[in-house]
Amino acid sequence: MPPSNIEVRVSGTYGAPGWTETSGTSNDGILVFTVTNATNQIVGYVVDASGNAIANVDVEAHRTQGNFGMPSHGQTDTNGKFTLKVSTGMYEVNAWMPGMPWAPGQTINVVADTSNVGTDGNSSADVYKNNGITLVKDTTIGYNAASPETEFLVTLNKSATTISGKLLDDSGNPVANSPVWAYDQSTGEHMPSGTDSSGNYTIYMGNGNWMVNAFVPGIGEISYANNPVNISGSSKSDIIIRPVTGATFSTISGTVTIAGAVVVNANIWVDRNTYHNNTNTNSSGIYSLKVPADSGYIVHVWTPDYGELTPATVNASSNVTQNFTVAAGSVKTLTFSFANYNNVSANTEAFVNVFIPASATQKGNNARIADLSTTATTSLKVNTGSGYEMQMFIPGIGSLSPTCANVSGAACTAGTGGAPDTWSISGDATIPFVVPDTSSLYTLTVTVKDGSDVVVQDAFVWLNNKTTGLNTGSPTNSSGIAIVKIPVGTYQLGVDKPGYTGPAPTTFTPSTDANCTGLSCAKNLALTSNP
Repeated sequence: MPPSNIEVRVSGTYGAPGWTETSGTSNDGILVFTVTNATNQIVGYVVDASGNAIANVDVEAHRTQGNFGMPSHGQTDTNGKFTLKVSTGMYEVNAWMPGMPWAPGQTINVVADTSNVGTDGNSSADVYKNNGITLVKDTTIGYNAASPETEFLVTLNKSATTISGKLLDDSGNPVANSPVWAYDQSTGEHMPSGTDSSGNYTIYMGNGNWMVNAFVPGIGEISYANNPVNISGSSKSDIIIRPVTGATFSTISGTVTIAGAVVVNANIWVDRNTYHNNTNTNSSGIYSLKVPADSGYIVHVWTPDYGELTPATVNASSNVTQNFTVAAGSVKTLTFSFANYNNVSANTEAFVNVFIPASATQKGNNARIADLSTTATTSLKVNTGSGYEMQMFIPGIGSLSPTCANVSGAACTAGTGGAPDTWSISGDATIPFVVPDTSSLYTLTVTVKDGSDVVVQDAFVWLNNKTTGLNTGSPTNSSGIAIVKIPVGTYQLGVDKPGYTGPAPTTFTPSTDANCTGLSCAKNLALTSNP
């Protein structure tokens, strides 16, 4: 399996860098990735609507519940077969190929092998399709539409008609590895594709009037000059996409500076009606974009540490400079304190996230705490603004939110109807989080069954404390049991699983619940299988 991401923060100056990271030896600037050897295999086939194998299709499996991690990726061979190596759990499998529509995701359940290779043809795992219900069987090791078993099939709607051609830049040179797409004028259906190393592309689609567009690096989005392309029972080839001949281009350029320091690798993009283009700042904080000469362009900037800056409208009838500068006074420091931080076990990770969910600018920042058990406070910087939400996530415990009480330096608006509290940041502020006392947690054991009284594996049992902001949960094991540890409080309790309808959430207070004895609680929940 691919290793997890490693967060790295770089500070200091040229020749004297500072590093903050926790891989291998902490803060030495050397990143150590550990690759886990996944031995369970998902074996399947990608076919068209007639059951014919499709080669060279990208296939991906990603977890649907908890511990998401990186997806497993593979590609079909000449027989349409793919093999994905994963750990046990619930996965959604998707397949795609340039120019074809995505296949709808299919939910499967991968469990430990039960030595039934003679039944399913898979000695590495037992794999269940149809939302984790039907055992995948492939004892003949190959798909034959004339005599199918219960193989795991992913079907792509490969149309018999196509639009194909080449993408060129303003000098007439082929543009390699760049997006090309088409959409139907009537239905809005979107068909993505891309060019190969020679600038050639193919898009599979049915009948209709199709608008064909592409992206040329350094120029932005362009359209086929003779749009729309009509498809009526036969394919169209030699559709050449290139910038309008004789078009005049201007350059929008500038520097991004925050608190007196240039920002490297900030994302820059411009919009004007249906036109889009994007780039990143270089090592000096400078960006440059070529656009068709015109007015009314909106330039956006997003930085890794401070989110999106205020957009600017520019007239690019000729070359124009647009700098983005955020004064030091607009950047504020939030200090987070963690009451009872030493309640958790040694080496417990935690994550703090500050964000404005309702804002198009998505201002915000985040921080990772390598060992909460030794960390009384941490800090991060954000732009001034209102509508911020704040969350802290502790693996094994859940997510926490601060409340309006005991906050210094920030204006808080209490949430109503279950909504979280929000914060206005106009200066440096101190935000307290209260870490649950893990020495006196309730242990809740939940058994999940379906309407036939059969235990349900890999259902996700969840709890939400609206007062403290704690959210936590766990998947059920092969016996249909999930075990969750929670502090004292009142919770909403529920369960979900793809392919099933869960019960309405119920209120659960362990200190007064009849199903609790001491710090041990037991509950039963039921799921209804969807037809």
